[in-house]
Amino acid sequence: CVAPCPGVAEWPWNQWPNRRGTGGRISVESVAECPWNGWPNGRGIRTKPRQAVLRGLILELCALRPFTAAELCKVLGRSDPRELTRSHLKPMREAGQIELRYPESVKHPHQAYLVPENAPENRHA
Repeated sequence: CVAPCPGVAEWPWNQWPNRRGTGGRISVESVAECPWNGWPNGRGIRTKPRQAVLRGLILELCALRPFTAAELCKVLGRSDPRELTRSHLKPMREAGQIELRYPESVKHPHQAYLVPENAPENRHA
C-alpha cells in the first residue's frame, strides 16, 4: 500500500492513477519552479556548474596560488584532470586568463596554472 503524499499527489507529473503516490519518472520541467530547486533561472536541476561559474572558480583559485589540474579537480569535485584541461584550462590559457607555471614545458611533471600578474581584471570574468 502506498501512503498518500499530499504535496506531491496533485502534481502533473504524478502518473499514479489514484493520485496517492508518485510516478516512476520526474521530468526536469516539472520541478523547475519548485521552491527547493536552487537554480535561480528555473531551468531545472543541474549536476555540474555552468561553464562561466566553473571558470570563475578556477580564476579565483589560481589567483591565490598555482594549482595543478589534479588539485583543481579535487577542489572542484571533478574526476578527470585531462577533461578539465581540455574543456577549461587550455581554452582559458589560450584566452590569456591563466598561464602555465612552467611555460617552457607544457608537460612538466609539476605543471600548474596561475592568473597572470598583469591581468587583475580576469579575476572576476
